[in-house]
Amino acid sequence: MNDEDRLRYVRVIVDRAIHRELDYSVPESLAGRVGVGSRVRVPFRDKSALATVVAIPEQSEAHGIRPIEAIIGDAPILSEQLLELARWMGAYYCCAIETVPTIAVRLKQSCAVCFHK
Repeated sequence: MNDEDRLRYVRVIVDRAIHRELDYSVPESLAGRVGVGSRVRVPFRDKSALATVVAIPEQSEAHGIRPIEAIIGDAPILSEQLLELARWMGAYYCCAIETVPTIAVRLKQSCAVCFHK
């Protein structure tokens, strides 16, 4: 069994103020292209929302799991290490979980500026 066969769920942070992570299923057609740090479009309530993949659980205990709709971009925009740092910063500074991807993107941009000077 390869990695694509095992990739059935992703855990995401939706770009909305809901203060928690949600699980979604991964359609076969997208299994080889999604990873931690990927931006995805997911069904959220009665609309679509943008989200960031923060984990790939082997299974999910959630009920009513819906599939992700699309992957945004060709590759993950954030590394696992950058997400881990952003989570720590979020916990340390007591900010909402949905701000973690924003923090990570800003960290990535700041690092790029520092190294390109």
